[in-house]
Amino acid sequence: MFRHAIVSLMLTIGLCLIATIKIHAQDRTTSLQNFPGSMPLDAFVDSVSRQLDIRILYDDKLSGKKINIRASGEVPNDSLLAVLQSSLRMSGLALVPADVEGWMRIVDVAQLPGSAPQGEAVDAMSAGGGSTPVTQTFQLEHADPETVMTDIRPFLTQGQGVSSNVVALREQGILIVTDYAANVLRLERLIRLIDQPGDGVETRFIKATHLDAESLAMSLQQLLAARQKASGKGQEGTPGGVEVSFDSRTGQVILIGNRYLVEQAEDYLRTLDVSVNTRTQVYTPINVAVAKVEKLIKGMIEVRGNKPVFRSAVDDEQNLLVVTTTEEIHTELQAILLQLDSGGESENRSRPVRFYRLKHARAEDVLATIQELEGSLKGGRSQVQSPRSTQTGRFALQPDQQPAGISQPSTSLPENVMNRSGQLPLGVTDAVRDLAGVQQSLPSPQELPSLDNAGSTQQLSLTDAIGQARITADIAANTLIVIATPGVHQIYAELIEKLDQPRPQVLIEARMVVVDTSDDFTLGVEVSGGDRSGPERLFAFTSFGFSQVDNVSGALSIIPGVGFNGALVDPDVADAVLRAVSNHRRSKVVSSPRILINDNATGFLTSVTEVPFNSFNTFNTVSSTSFAGYAEAGTTITVTPHISEGEQLQLEYSITLNEFQAEGGGNGSPPPRQTDEIESIVTIPDGHTIIVGGLTRTNHAFTQDSIPFVEQIPILSDIIGTKTNRWSKSTLFVFLRPIILRDDKFRDLMYFSERDTSESRTPGTYPFSSPVLVR
Repeated sequence: MFRHAIVSLMLTIGLCLIATIKIHAQDRTTSLQNFPGSMPLDAFVDSVSRQLDIRILYDDKLSGKKINIRASGEVPNDSLLAVLQSSLRMSGLALVPADVEGWMRIVDVAQLPGSAPQGEAVDAMSAGGGSTPVTQTFQLEHADPETVMTDIRPFLTQGQGVSSNVVALREQGILIVTDYAANVLRLERLIRLIDQPGDGVETRFIKATHLDAESLAMSLQQLLAARQKASGKGQEGTPGGVEVSFDSRTGQVILIGNRYLVEQAEDYLRTLDVSVNTRTQVYTPINVAVAKVEKLIKGMIEVRGNKPVFRSAVDDEQNLLVVTTTEEIHTELQAILLQLDSGGESENRSRPVRFYRLKHARAEDVLATIQELEGSLKGGRSQVQSPRSTQTGRFALQPDQQPAGISQPSTSLPENVMNRSGQLPLGVTDAVRDLAGVQQSLPSPQELPSLDNAGSTQQLSLTDAIGQARITADIAANTLIVIATPGVHQIYAELIEKLDQPRPQVLIEARMVVVDTSDDFTLGVEVSGGDRSGPERLFAFTSFGFSQVDNVSGALSIIPGVGFNGALVDPDVADAVLRAVSNHRRSKVVSSPRILINDNATGFLTSVTEVPFNSFNTFNTVSSTSFAGYAEAGTTITVTPHISEGEQLQLEYSITLNEFQAEGGGNGSPPPRQTDEIESIVTIPDGHTIIVGGLTRTNHAFTQDSIPFVEQIPILSDIIGTKTNRWSKSTLFVFLRPIILRDDKFRDLMYFSERDTSESRTPGTYPFSSPVLVR
């Protein structure tokens, strides 16, 4: 019996111990069961620190940061550290070992290269999860560390604030990678795939057959370097992975490197070492500019599959073209010159006078721009010269000087032709006489005086060319007439082409809304009384325009008017006439005009009312009246757009509101007028609307007509007399919406026009085609 009791007691104690151990084990393997939806990051760090018994150092970087944790059940303690690392990673932080043993600290990810512990990525993942920072060292056996570094750099963790790093030690063959453990483990597999044994180093000697070994080696090096740069590997290392050298004594090119790369370089070398038979020849066309010939032949060469050797030099002053190329290209060049250098239209291109007809800009505007450019580039001359100022530039002459071969003009300059001096430029006589129907010969290019840099084979720059031409504008034909040498003509042609560009336009959609509110009230009383019988009668009356008075009896006859009209007729006492009028007006006027304006131009939208007025004249005591004109009042909107980059434009606008204050000023003089004006400059995006409101005018007027002294009696002043109370309020709102139209074919303008035409139900002006009987 006693033995059974002892056994039962021992079993009970054992079960209690097992339950206690299980409870403790459960506490060690599980964490909090319910996380709040949002909690401060520092509170979560403190919770994990207590739960895992980890001592963590951190500063105020965690202040204000929050995290959201959604856990459907209990979170194991083994996963808490990984959850903490992931939470810190999302906030740009990381948990790394501290300098004090047994402590951890929280740092910015930018400090990972100096704080991440060194070790294996596998061990770091096992200890703290994939978000644990780690620095791992890789010993490469075959691949170049710098090459591997370039290959794996795109796979490093990217993002704002992330400071993953890779360092290559080329001499030691070591690669050091700092990143999160999960990414380092992935990079480890990639590095092992790259670090594979390759082919051995090979040396080849190749005999140069057609070119010398030195130039051939230099060409190959440039080719390999360009290929390496195009592949994104920069200029570091040996170009193309192949060392290129040469031996001048034996005429051989030496290639050292990987067998595959050496074979590839040898193929390039064989392609470069070919026989080329070239010849140098000087071409002197007479009727065509050499710059045009050079441009044409280069354009033909560019479209070829194989680019032949072609070197050229142009002397615009002497109209010479020096070409070194193959016989095939020389043949094609001679054929081109045979067709172009045969007179006709090409002859005009080599002449000193050329006509540039403008398509988009006005000739006078382009001429003024060129004058300003000449003034700024040539010593700061005045931008607009006076008519008597001395001409400067290529054909500058003294007032009494004339070049050989050019006749002094005997005709005056037409009114529609102008130049910067206001006189006919010497040398352009033929151009002006052709316009007038008179023929006169021009000098050939050889008769013109040479430039200071004549004989130079270099093409003129803009600074050298500006000012070396004489320019005239034919306003009627919208044409610029330029006299210069072919080289200067080329510069001016490019300049004129740049200036003659279509300007964008701006479609201004305006909407004006006028809201008018007015209330009027008029009350008037007229009375008449006195002796109305007998030969002598004495009576009195008041008159405010409501009735007519009988001159004999003094009785009042009512004149019907708008509003309430009443009359009391009592011959024994008095007559009384009453009129009361109340007027209320509410109006809203909406106007939606549109106007199309060029960039930097000014447009006007005007809606005015004209009132005629007279003029009174007195001469010798005799007065006369005559019509003097119209006084205007209304709304005027002035808009000037300036288009800028980025689909924006600057808008200068001015809104003026005029209003007459009365019907007339009396005696035929114009009525008084009040003016309100708003003016501003704003910058807005294309297609947006400016709202200009607040032009509000409020008028309140009280008028009383009565009898002197009676008007001061309180009750009697209301019975005898007339009172008018007027109140009005007028508000003007203006909405401006600019739309930029850039299409040079005016397709955007056609779109708006067709849309408005369709909305207005206006038939289009399209031709109608009907069948025609043919016999």
